[in-house]
Amino acid sequence: MQQEEEHNIHRPSTRLFISKAESELELLHRFCKEQHISLSAHSFLTFEATPFQINKPFDVVFFASPRAVRFFFQQEVTTDNTLIAVAGETTQKAVSVLGKQVHFLPENSGNIEESTLEFSRWAANNRVLFPTSDISQKSYTQHLRQEQIEIIPIYKTQISTQKIEECTIYVFTSPSNVNGFLASNTFPEGASIIAWGETTHAALSPFVQTDSLFVLDQSTEASLIELIRYILS
Repeated sequence: MQQEEEHNIHRPSTRLFISKAESELELLHRFCKEQHISLSAHSFLTFEATPFQINKPFDVVFFASPRAVRFFFQQEVTTDNTLIAVAGETTQKAVSVLGKQVHFLPENSGNIEESTLEFSRWAANNRVLFPTSDISQKSYTQHLRQEQIEIIPIYKTQISTQKIEECTIYVFTSPSNVNGFLASNTFPEGASIIAWGETTHAALSPFVQTDSLFVLDQSTEASLIELIRYILS
């Protein structure tokens, strides 16, 4: 019994919030259940597909999110010669579910600057299509020449806020979710805040003390769980 108690890393009042739907969190849901951590999973964002038209030929299509994958392939079909690039493992899974191959995945998806440089080297002189949200940060376009890219908004992102019960740890997956949270909530004293990537980290920095703010090295559930273990240990 004592060994079981020592193995269990949770604290009695540990409550975890993440700005994702629980249906997207197989590993984290299982981890929280095993550790008796109360999980609150909620996105402040809603999405709506919009009609789009592609004006330029392209060799590569880049997806920054699973939603971009879903909304793009609802209206468009790629050829077997089209290369598919993604920003992270969650988006890679969304592509794989459709039976398509991913040709580019950054080695360190949590580091935006490193990943965008890696992508620009991989893309070389190929023409790249970016299907995006209407409020996309467009981070992966920054090291490419303007004449080799086309950015097409294919869905709208709307922010809807709500009050969230105070938690021990907060995980934010995008700057828009940060905005949705802060519209109705504040961070309790002593809470730990985790940013899912450097863009989200930058959005949180003005509102969170440095020693309470963490950023994932890899934008994956496994990396998140390891970080939560570290925070609670």
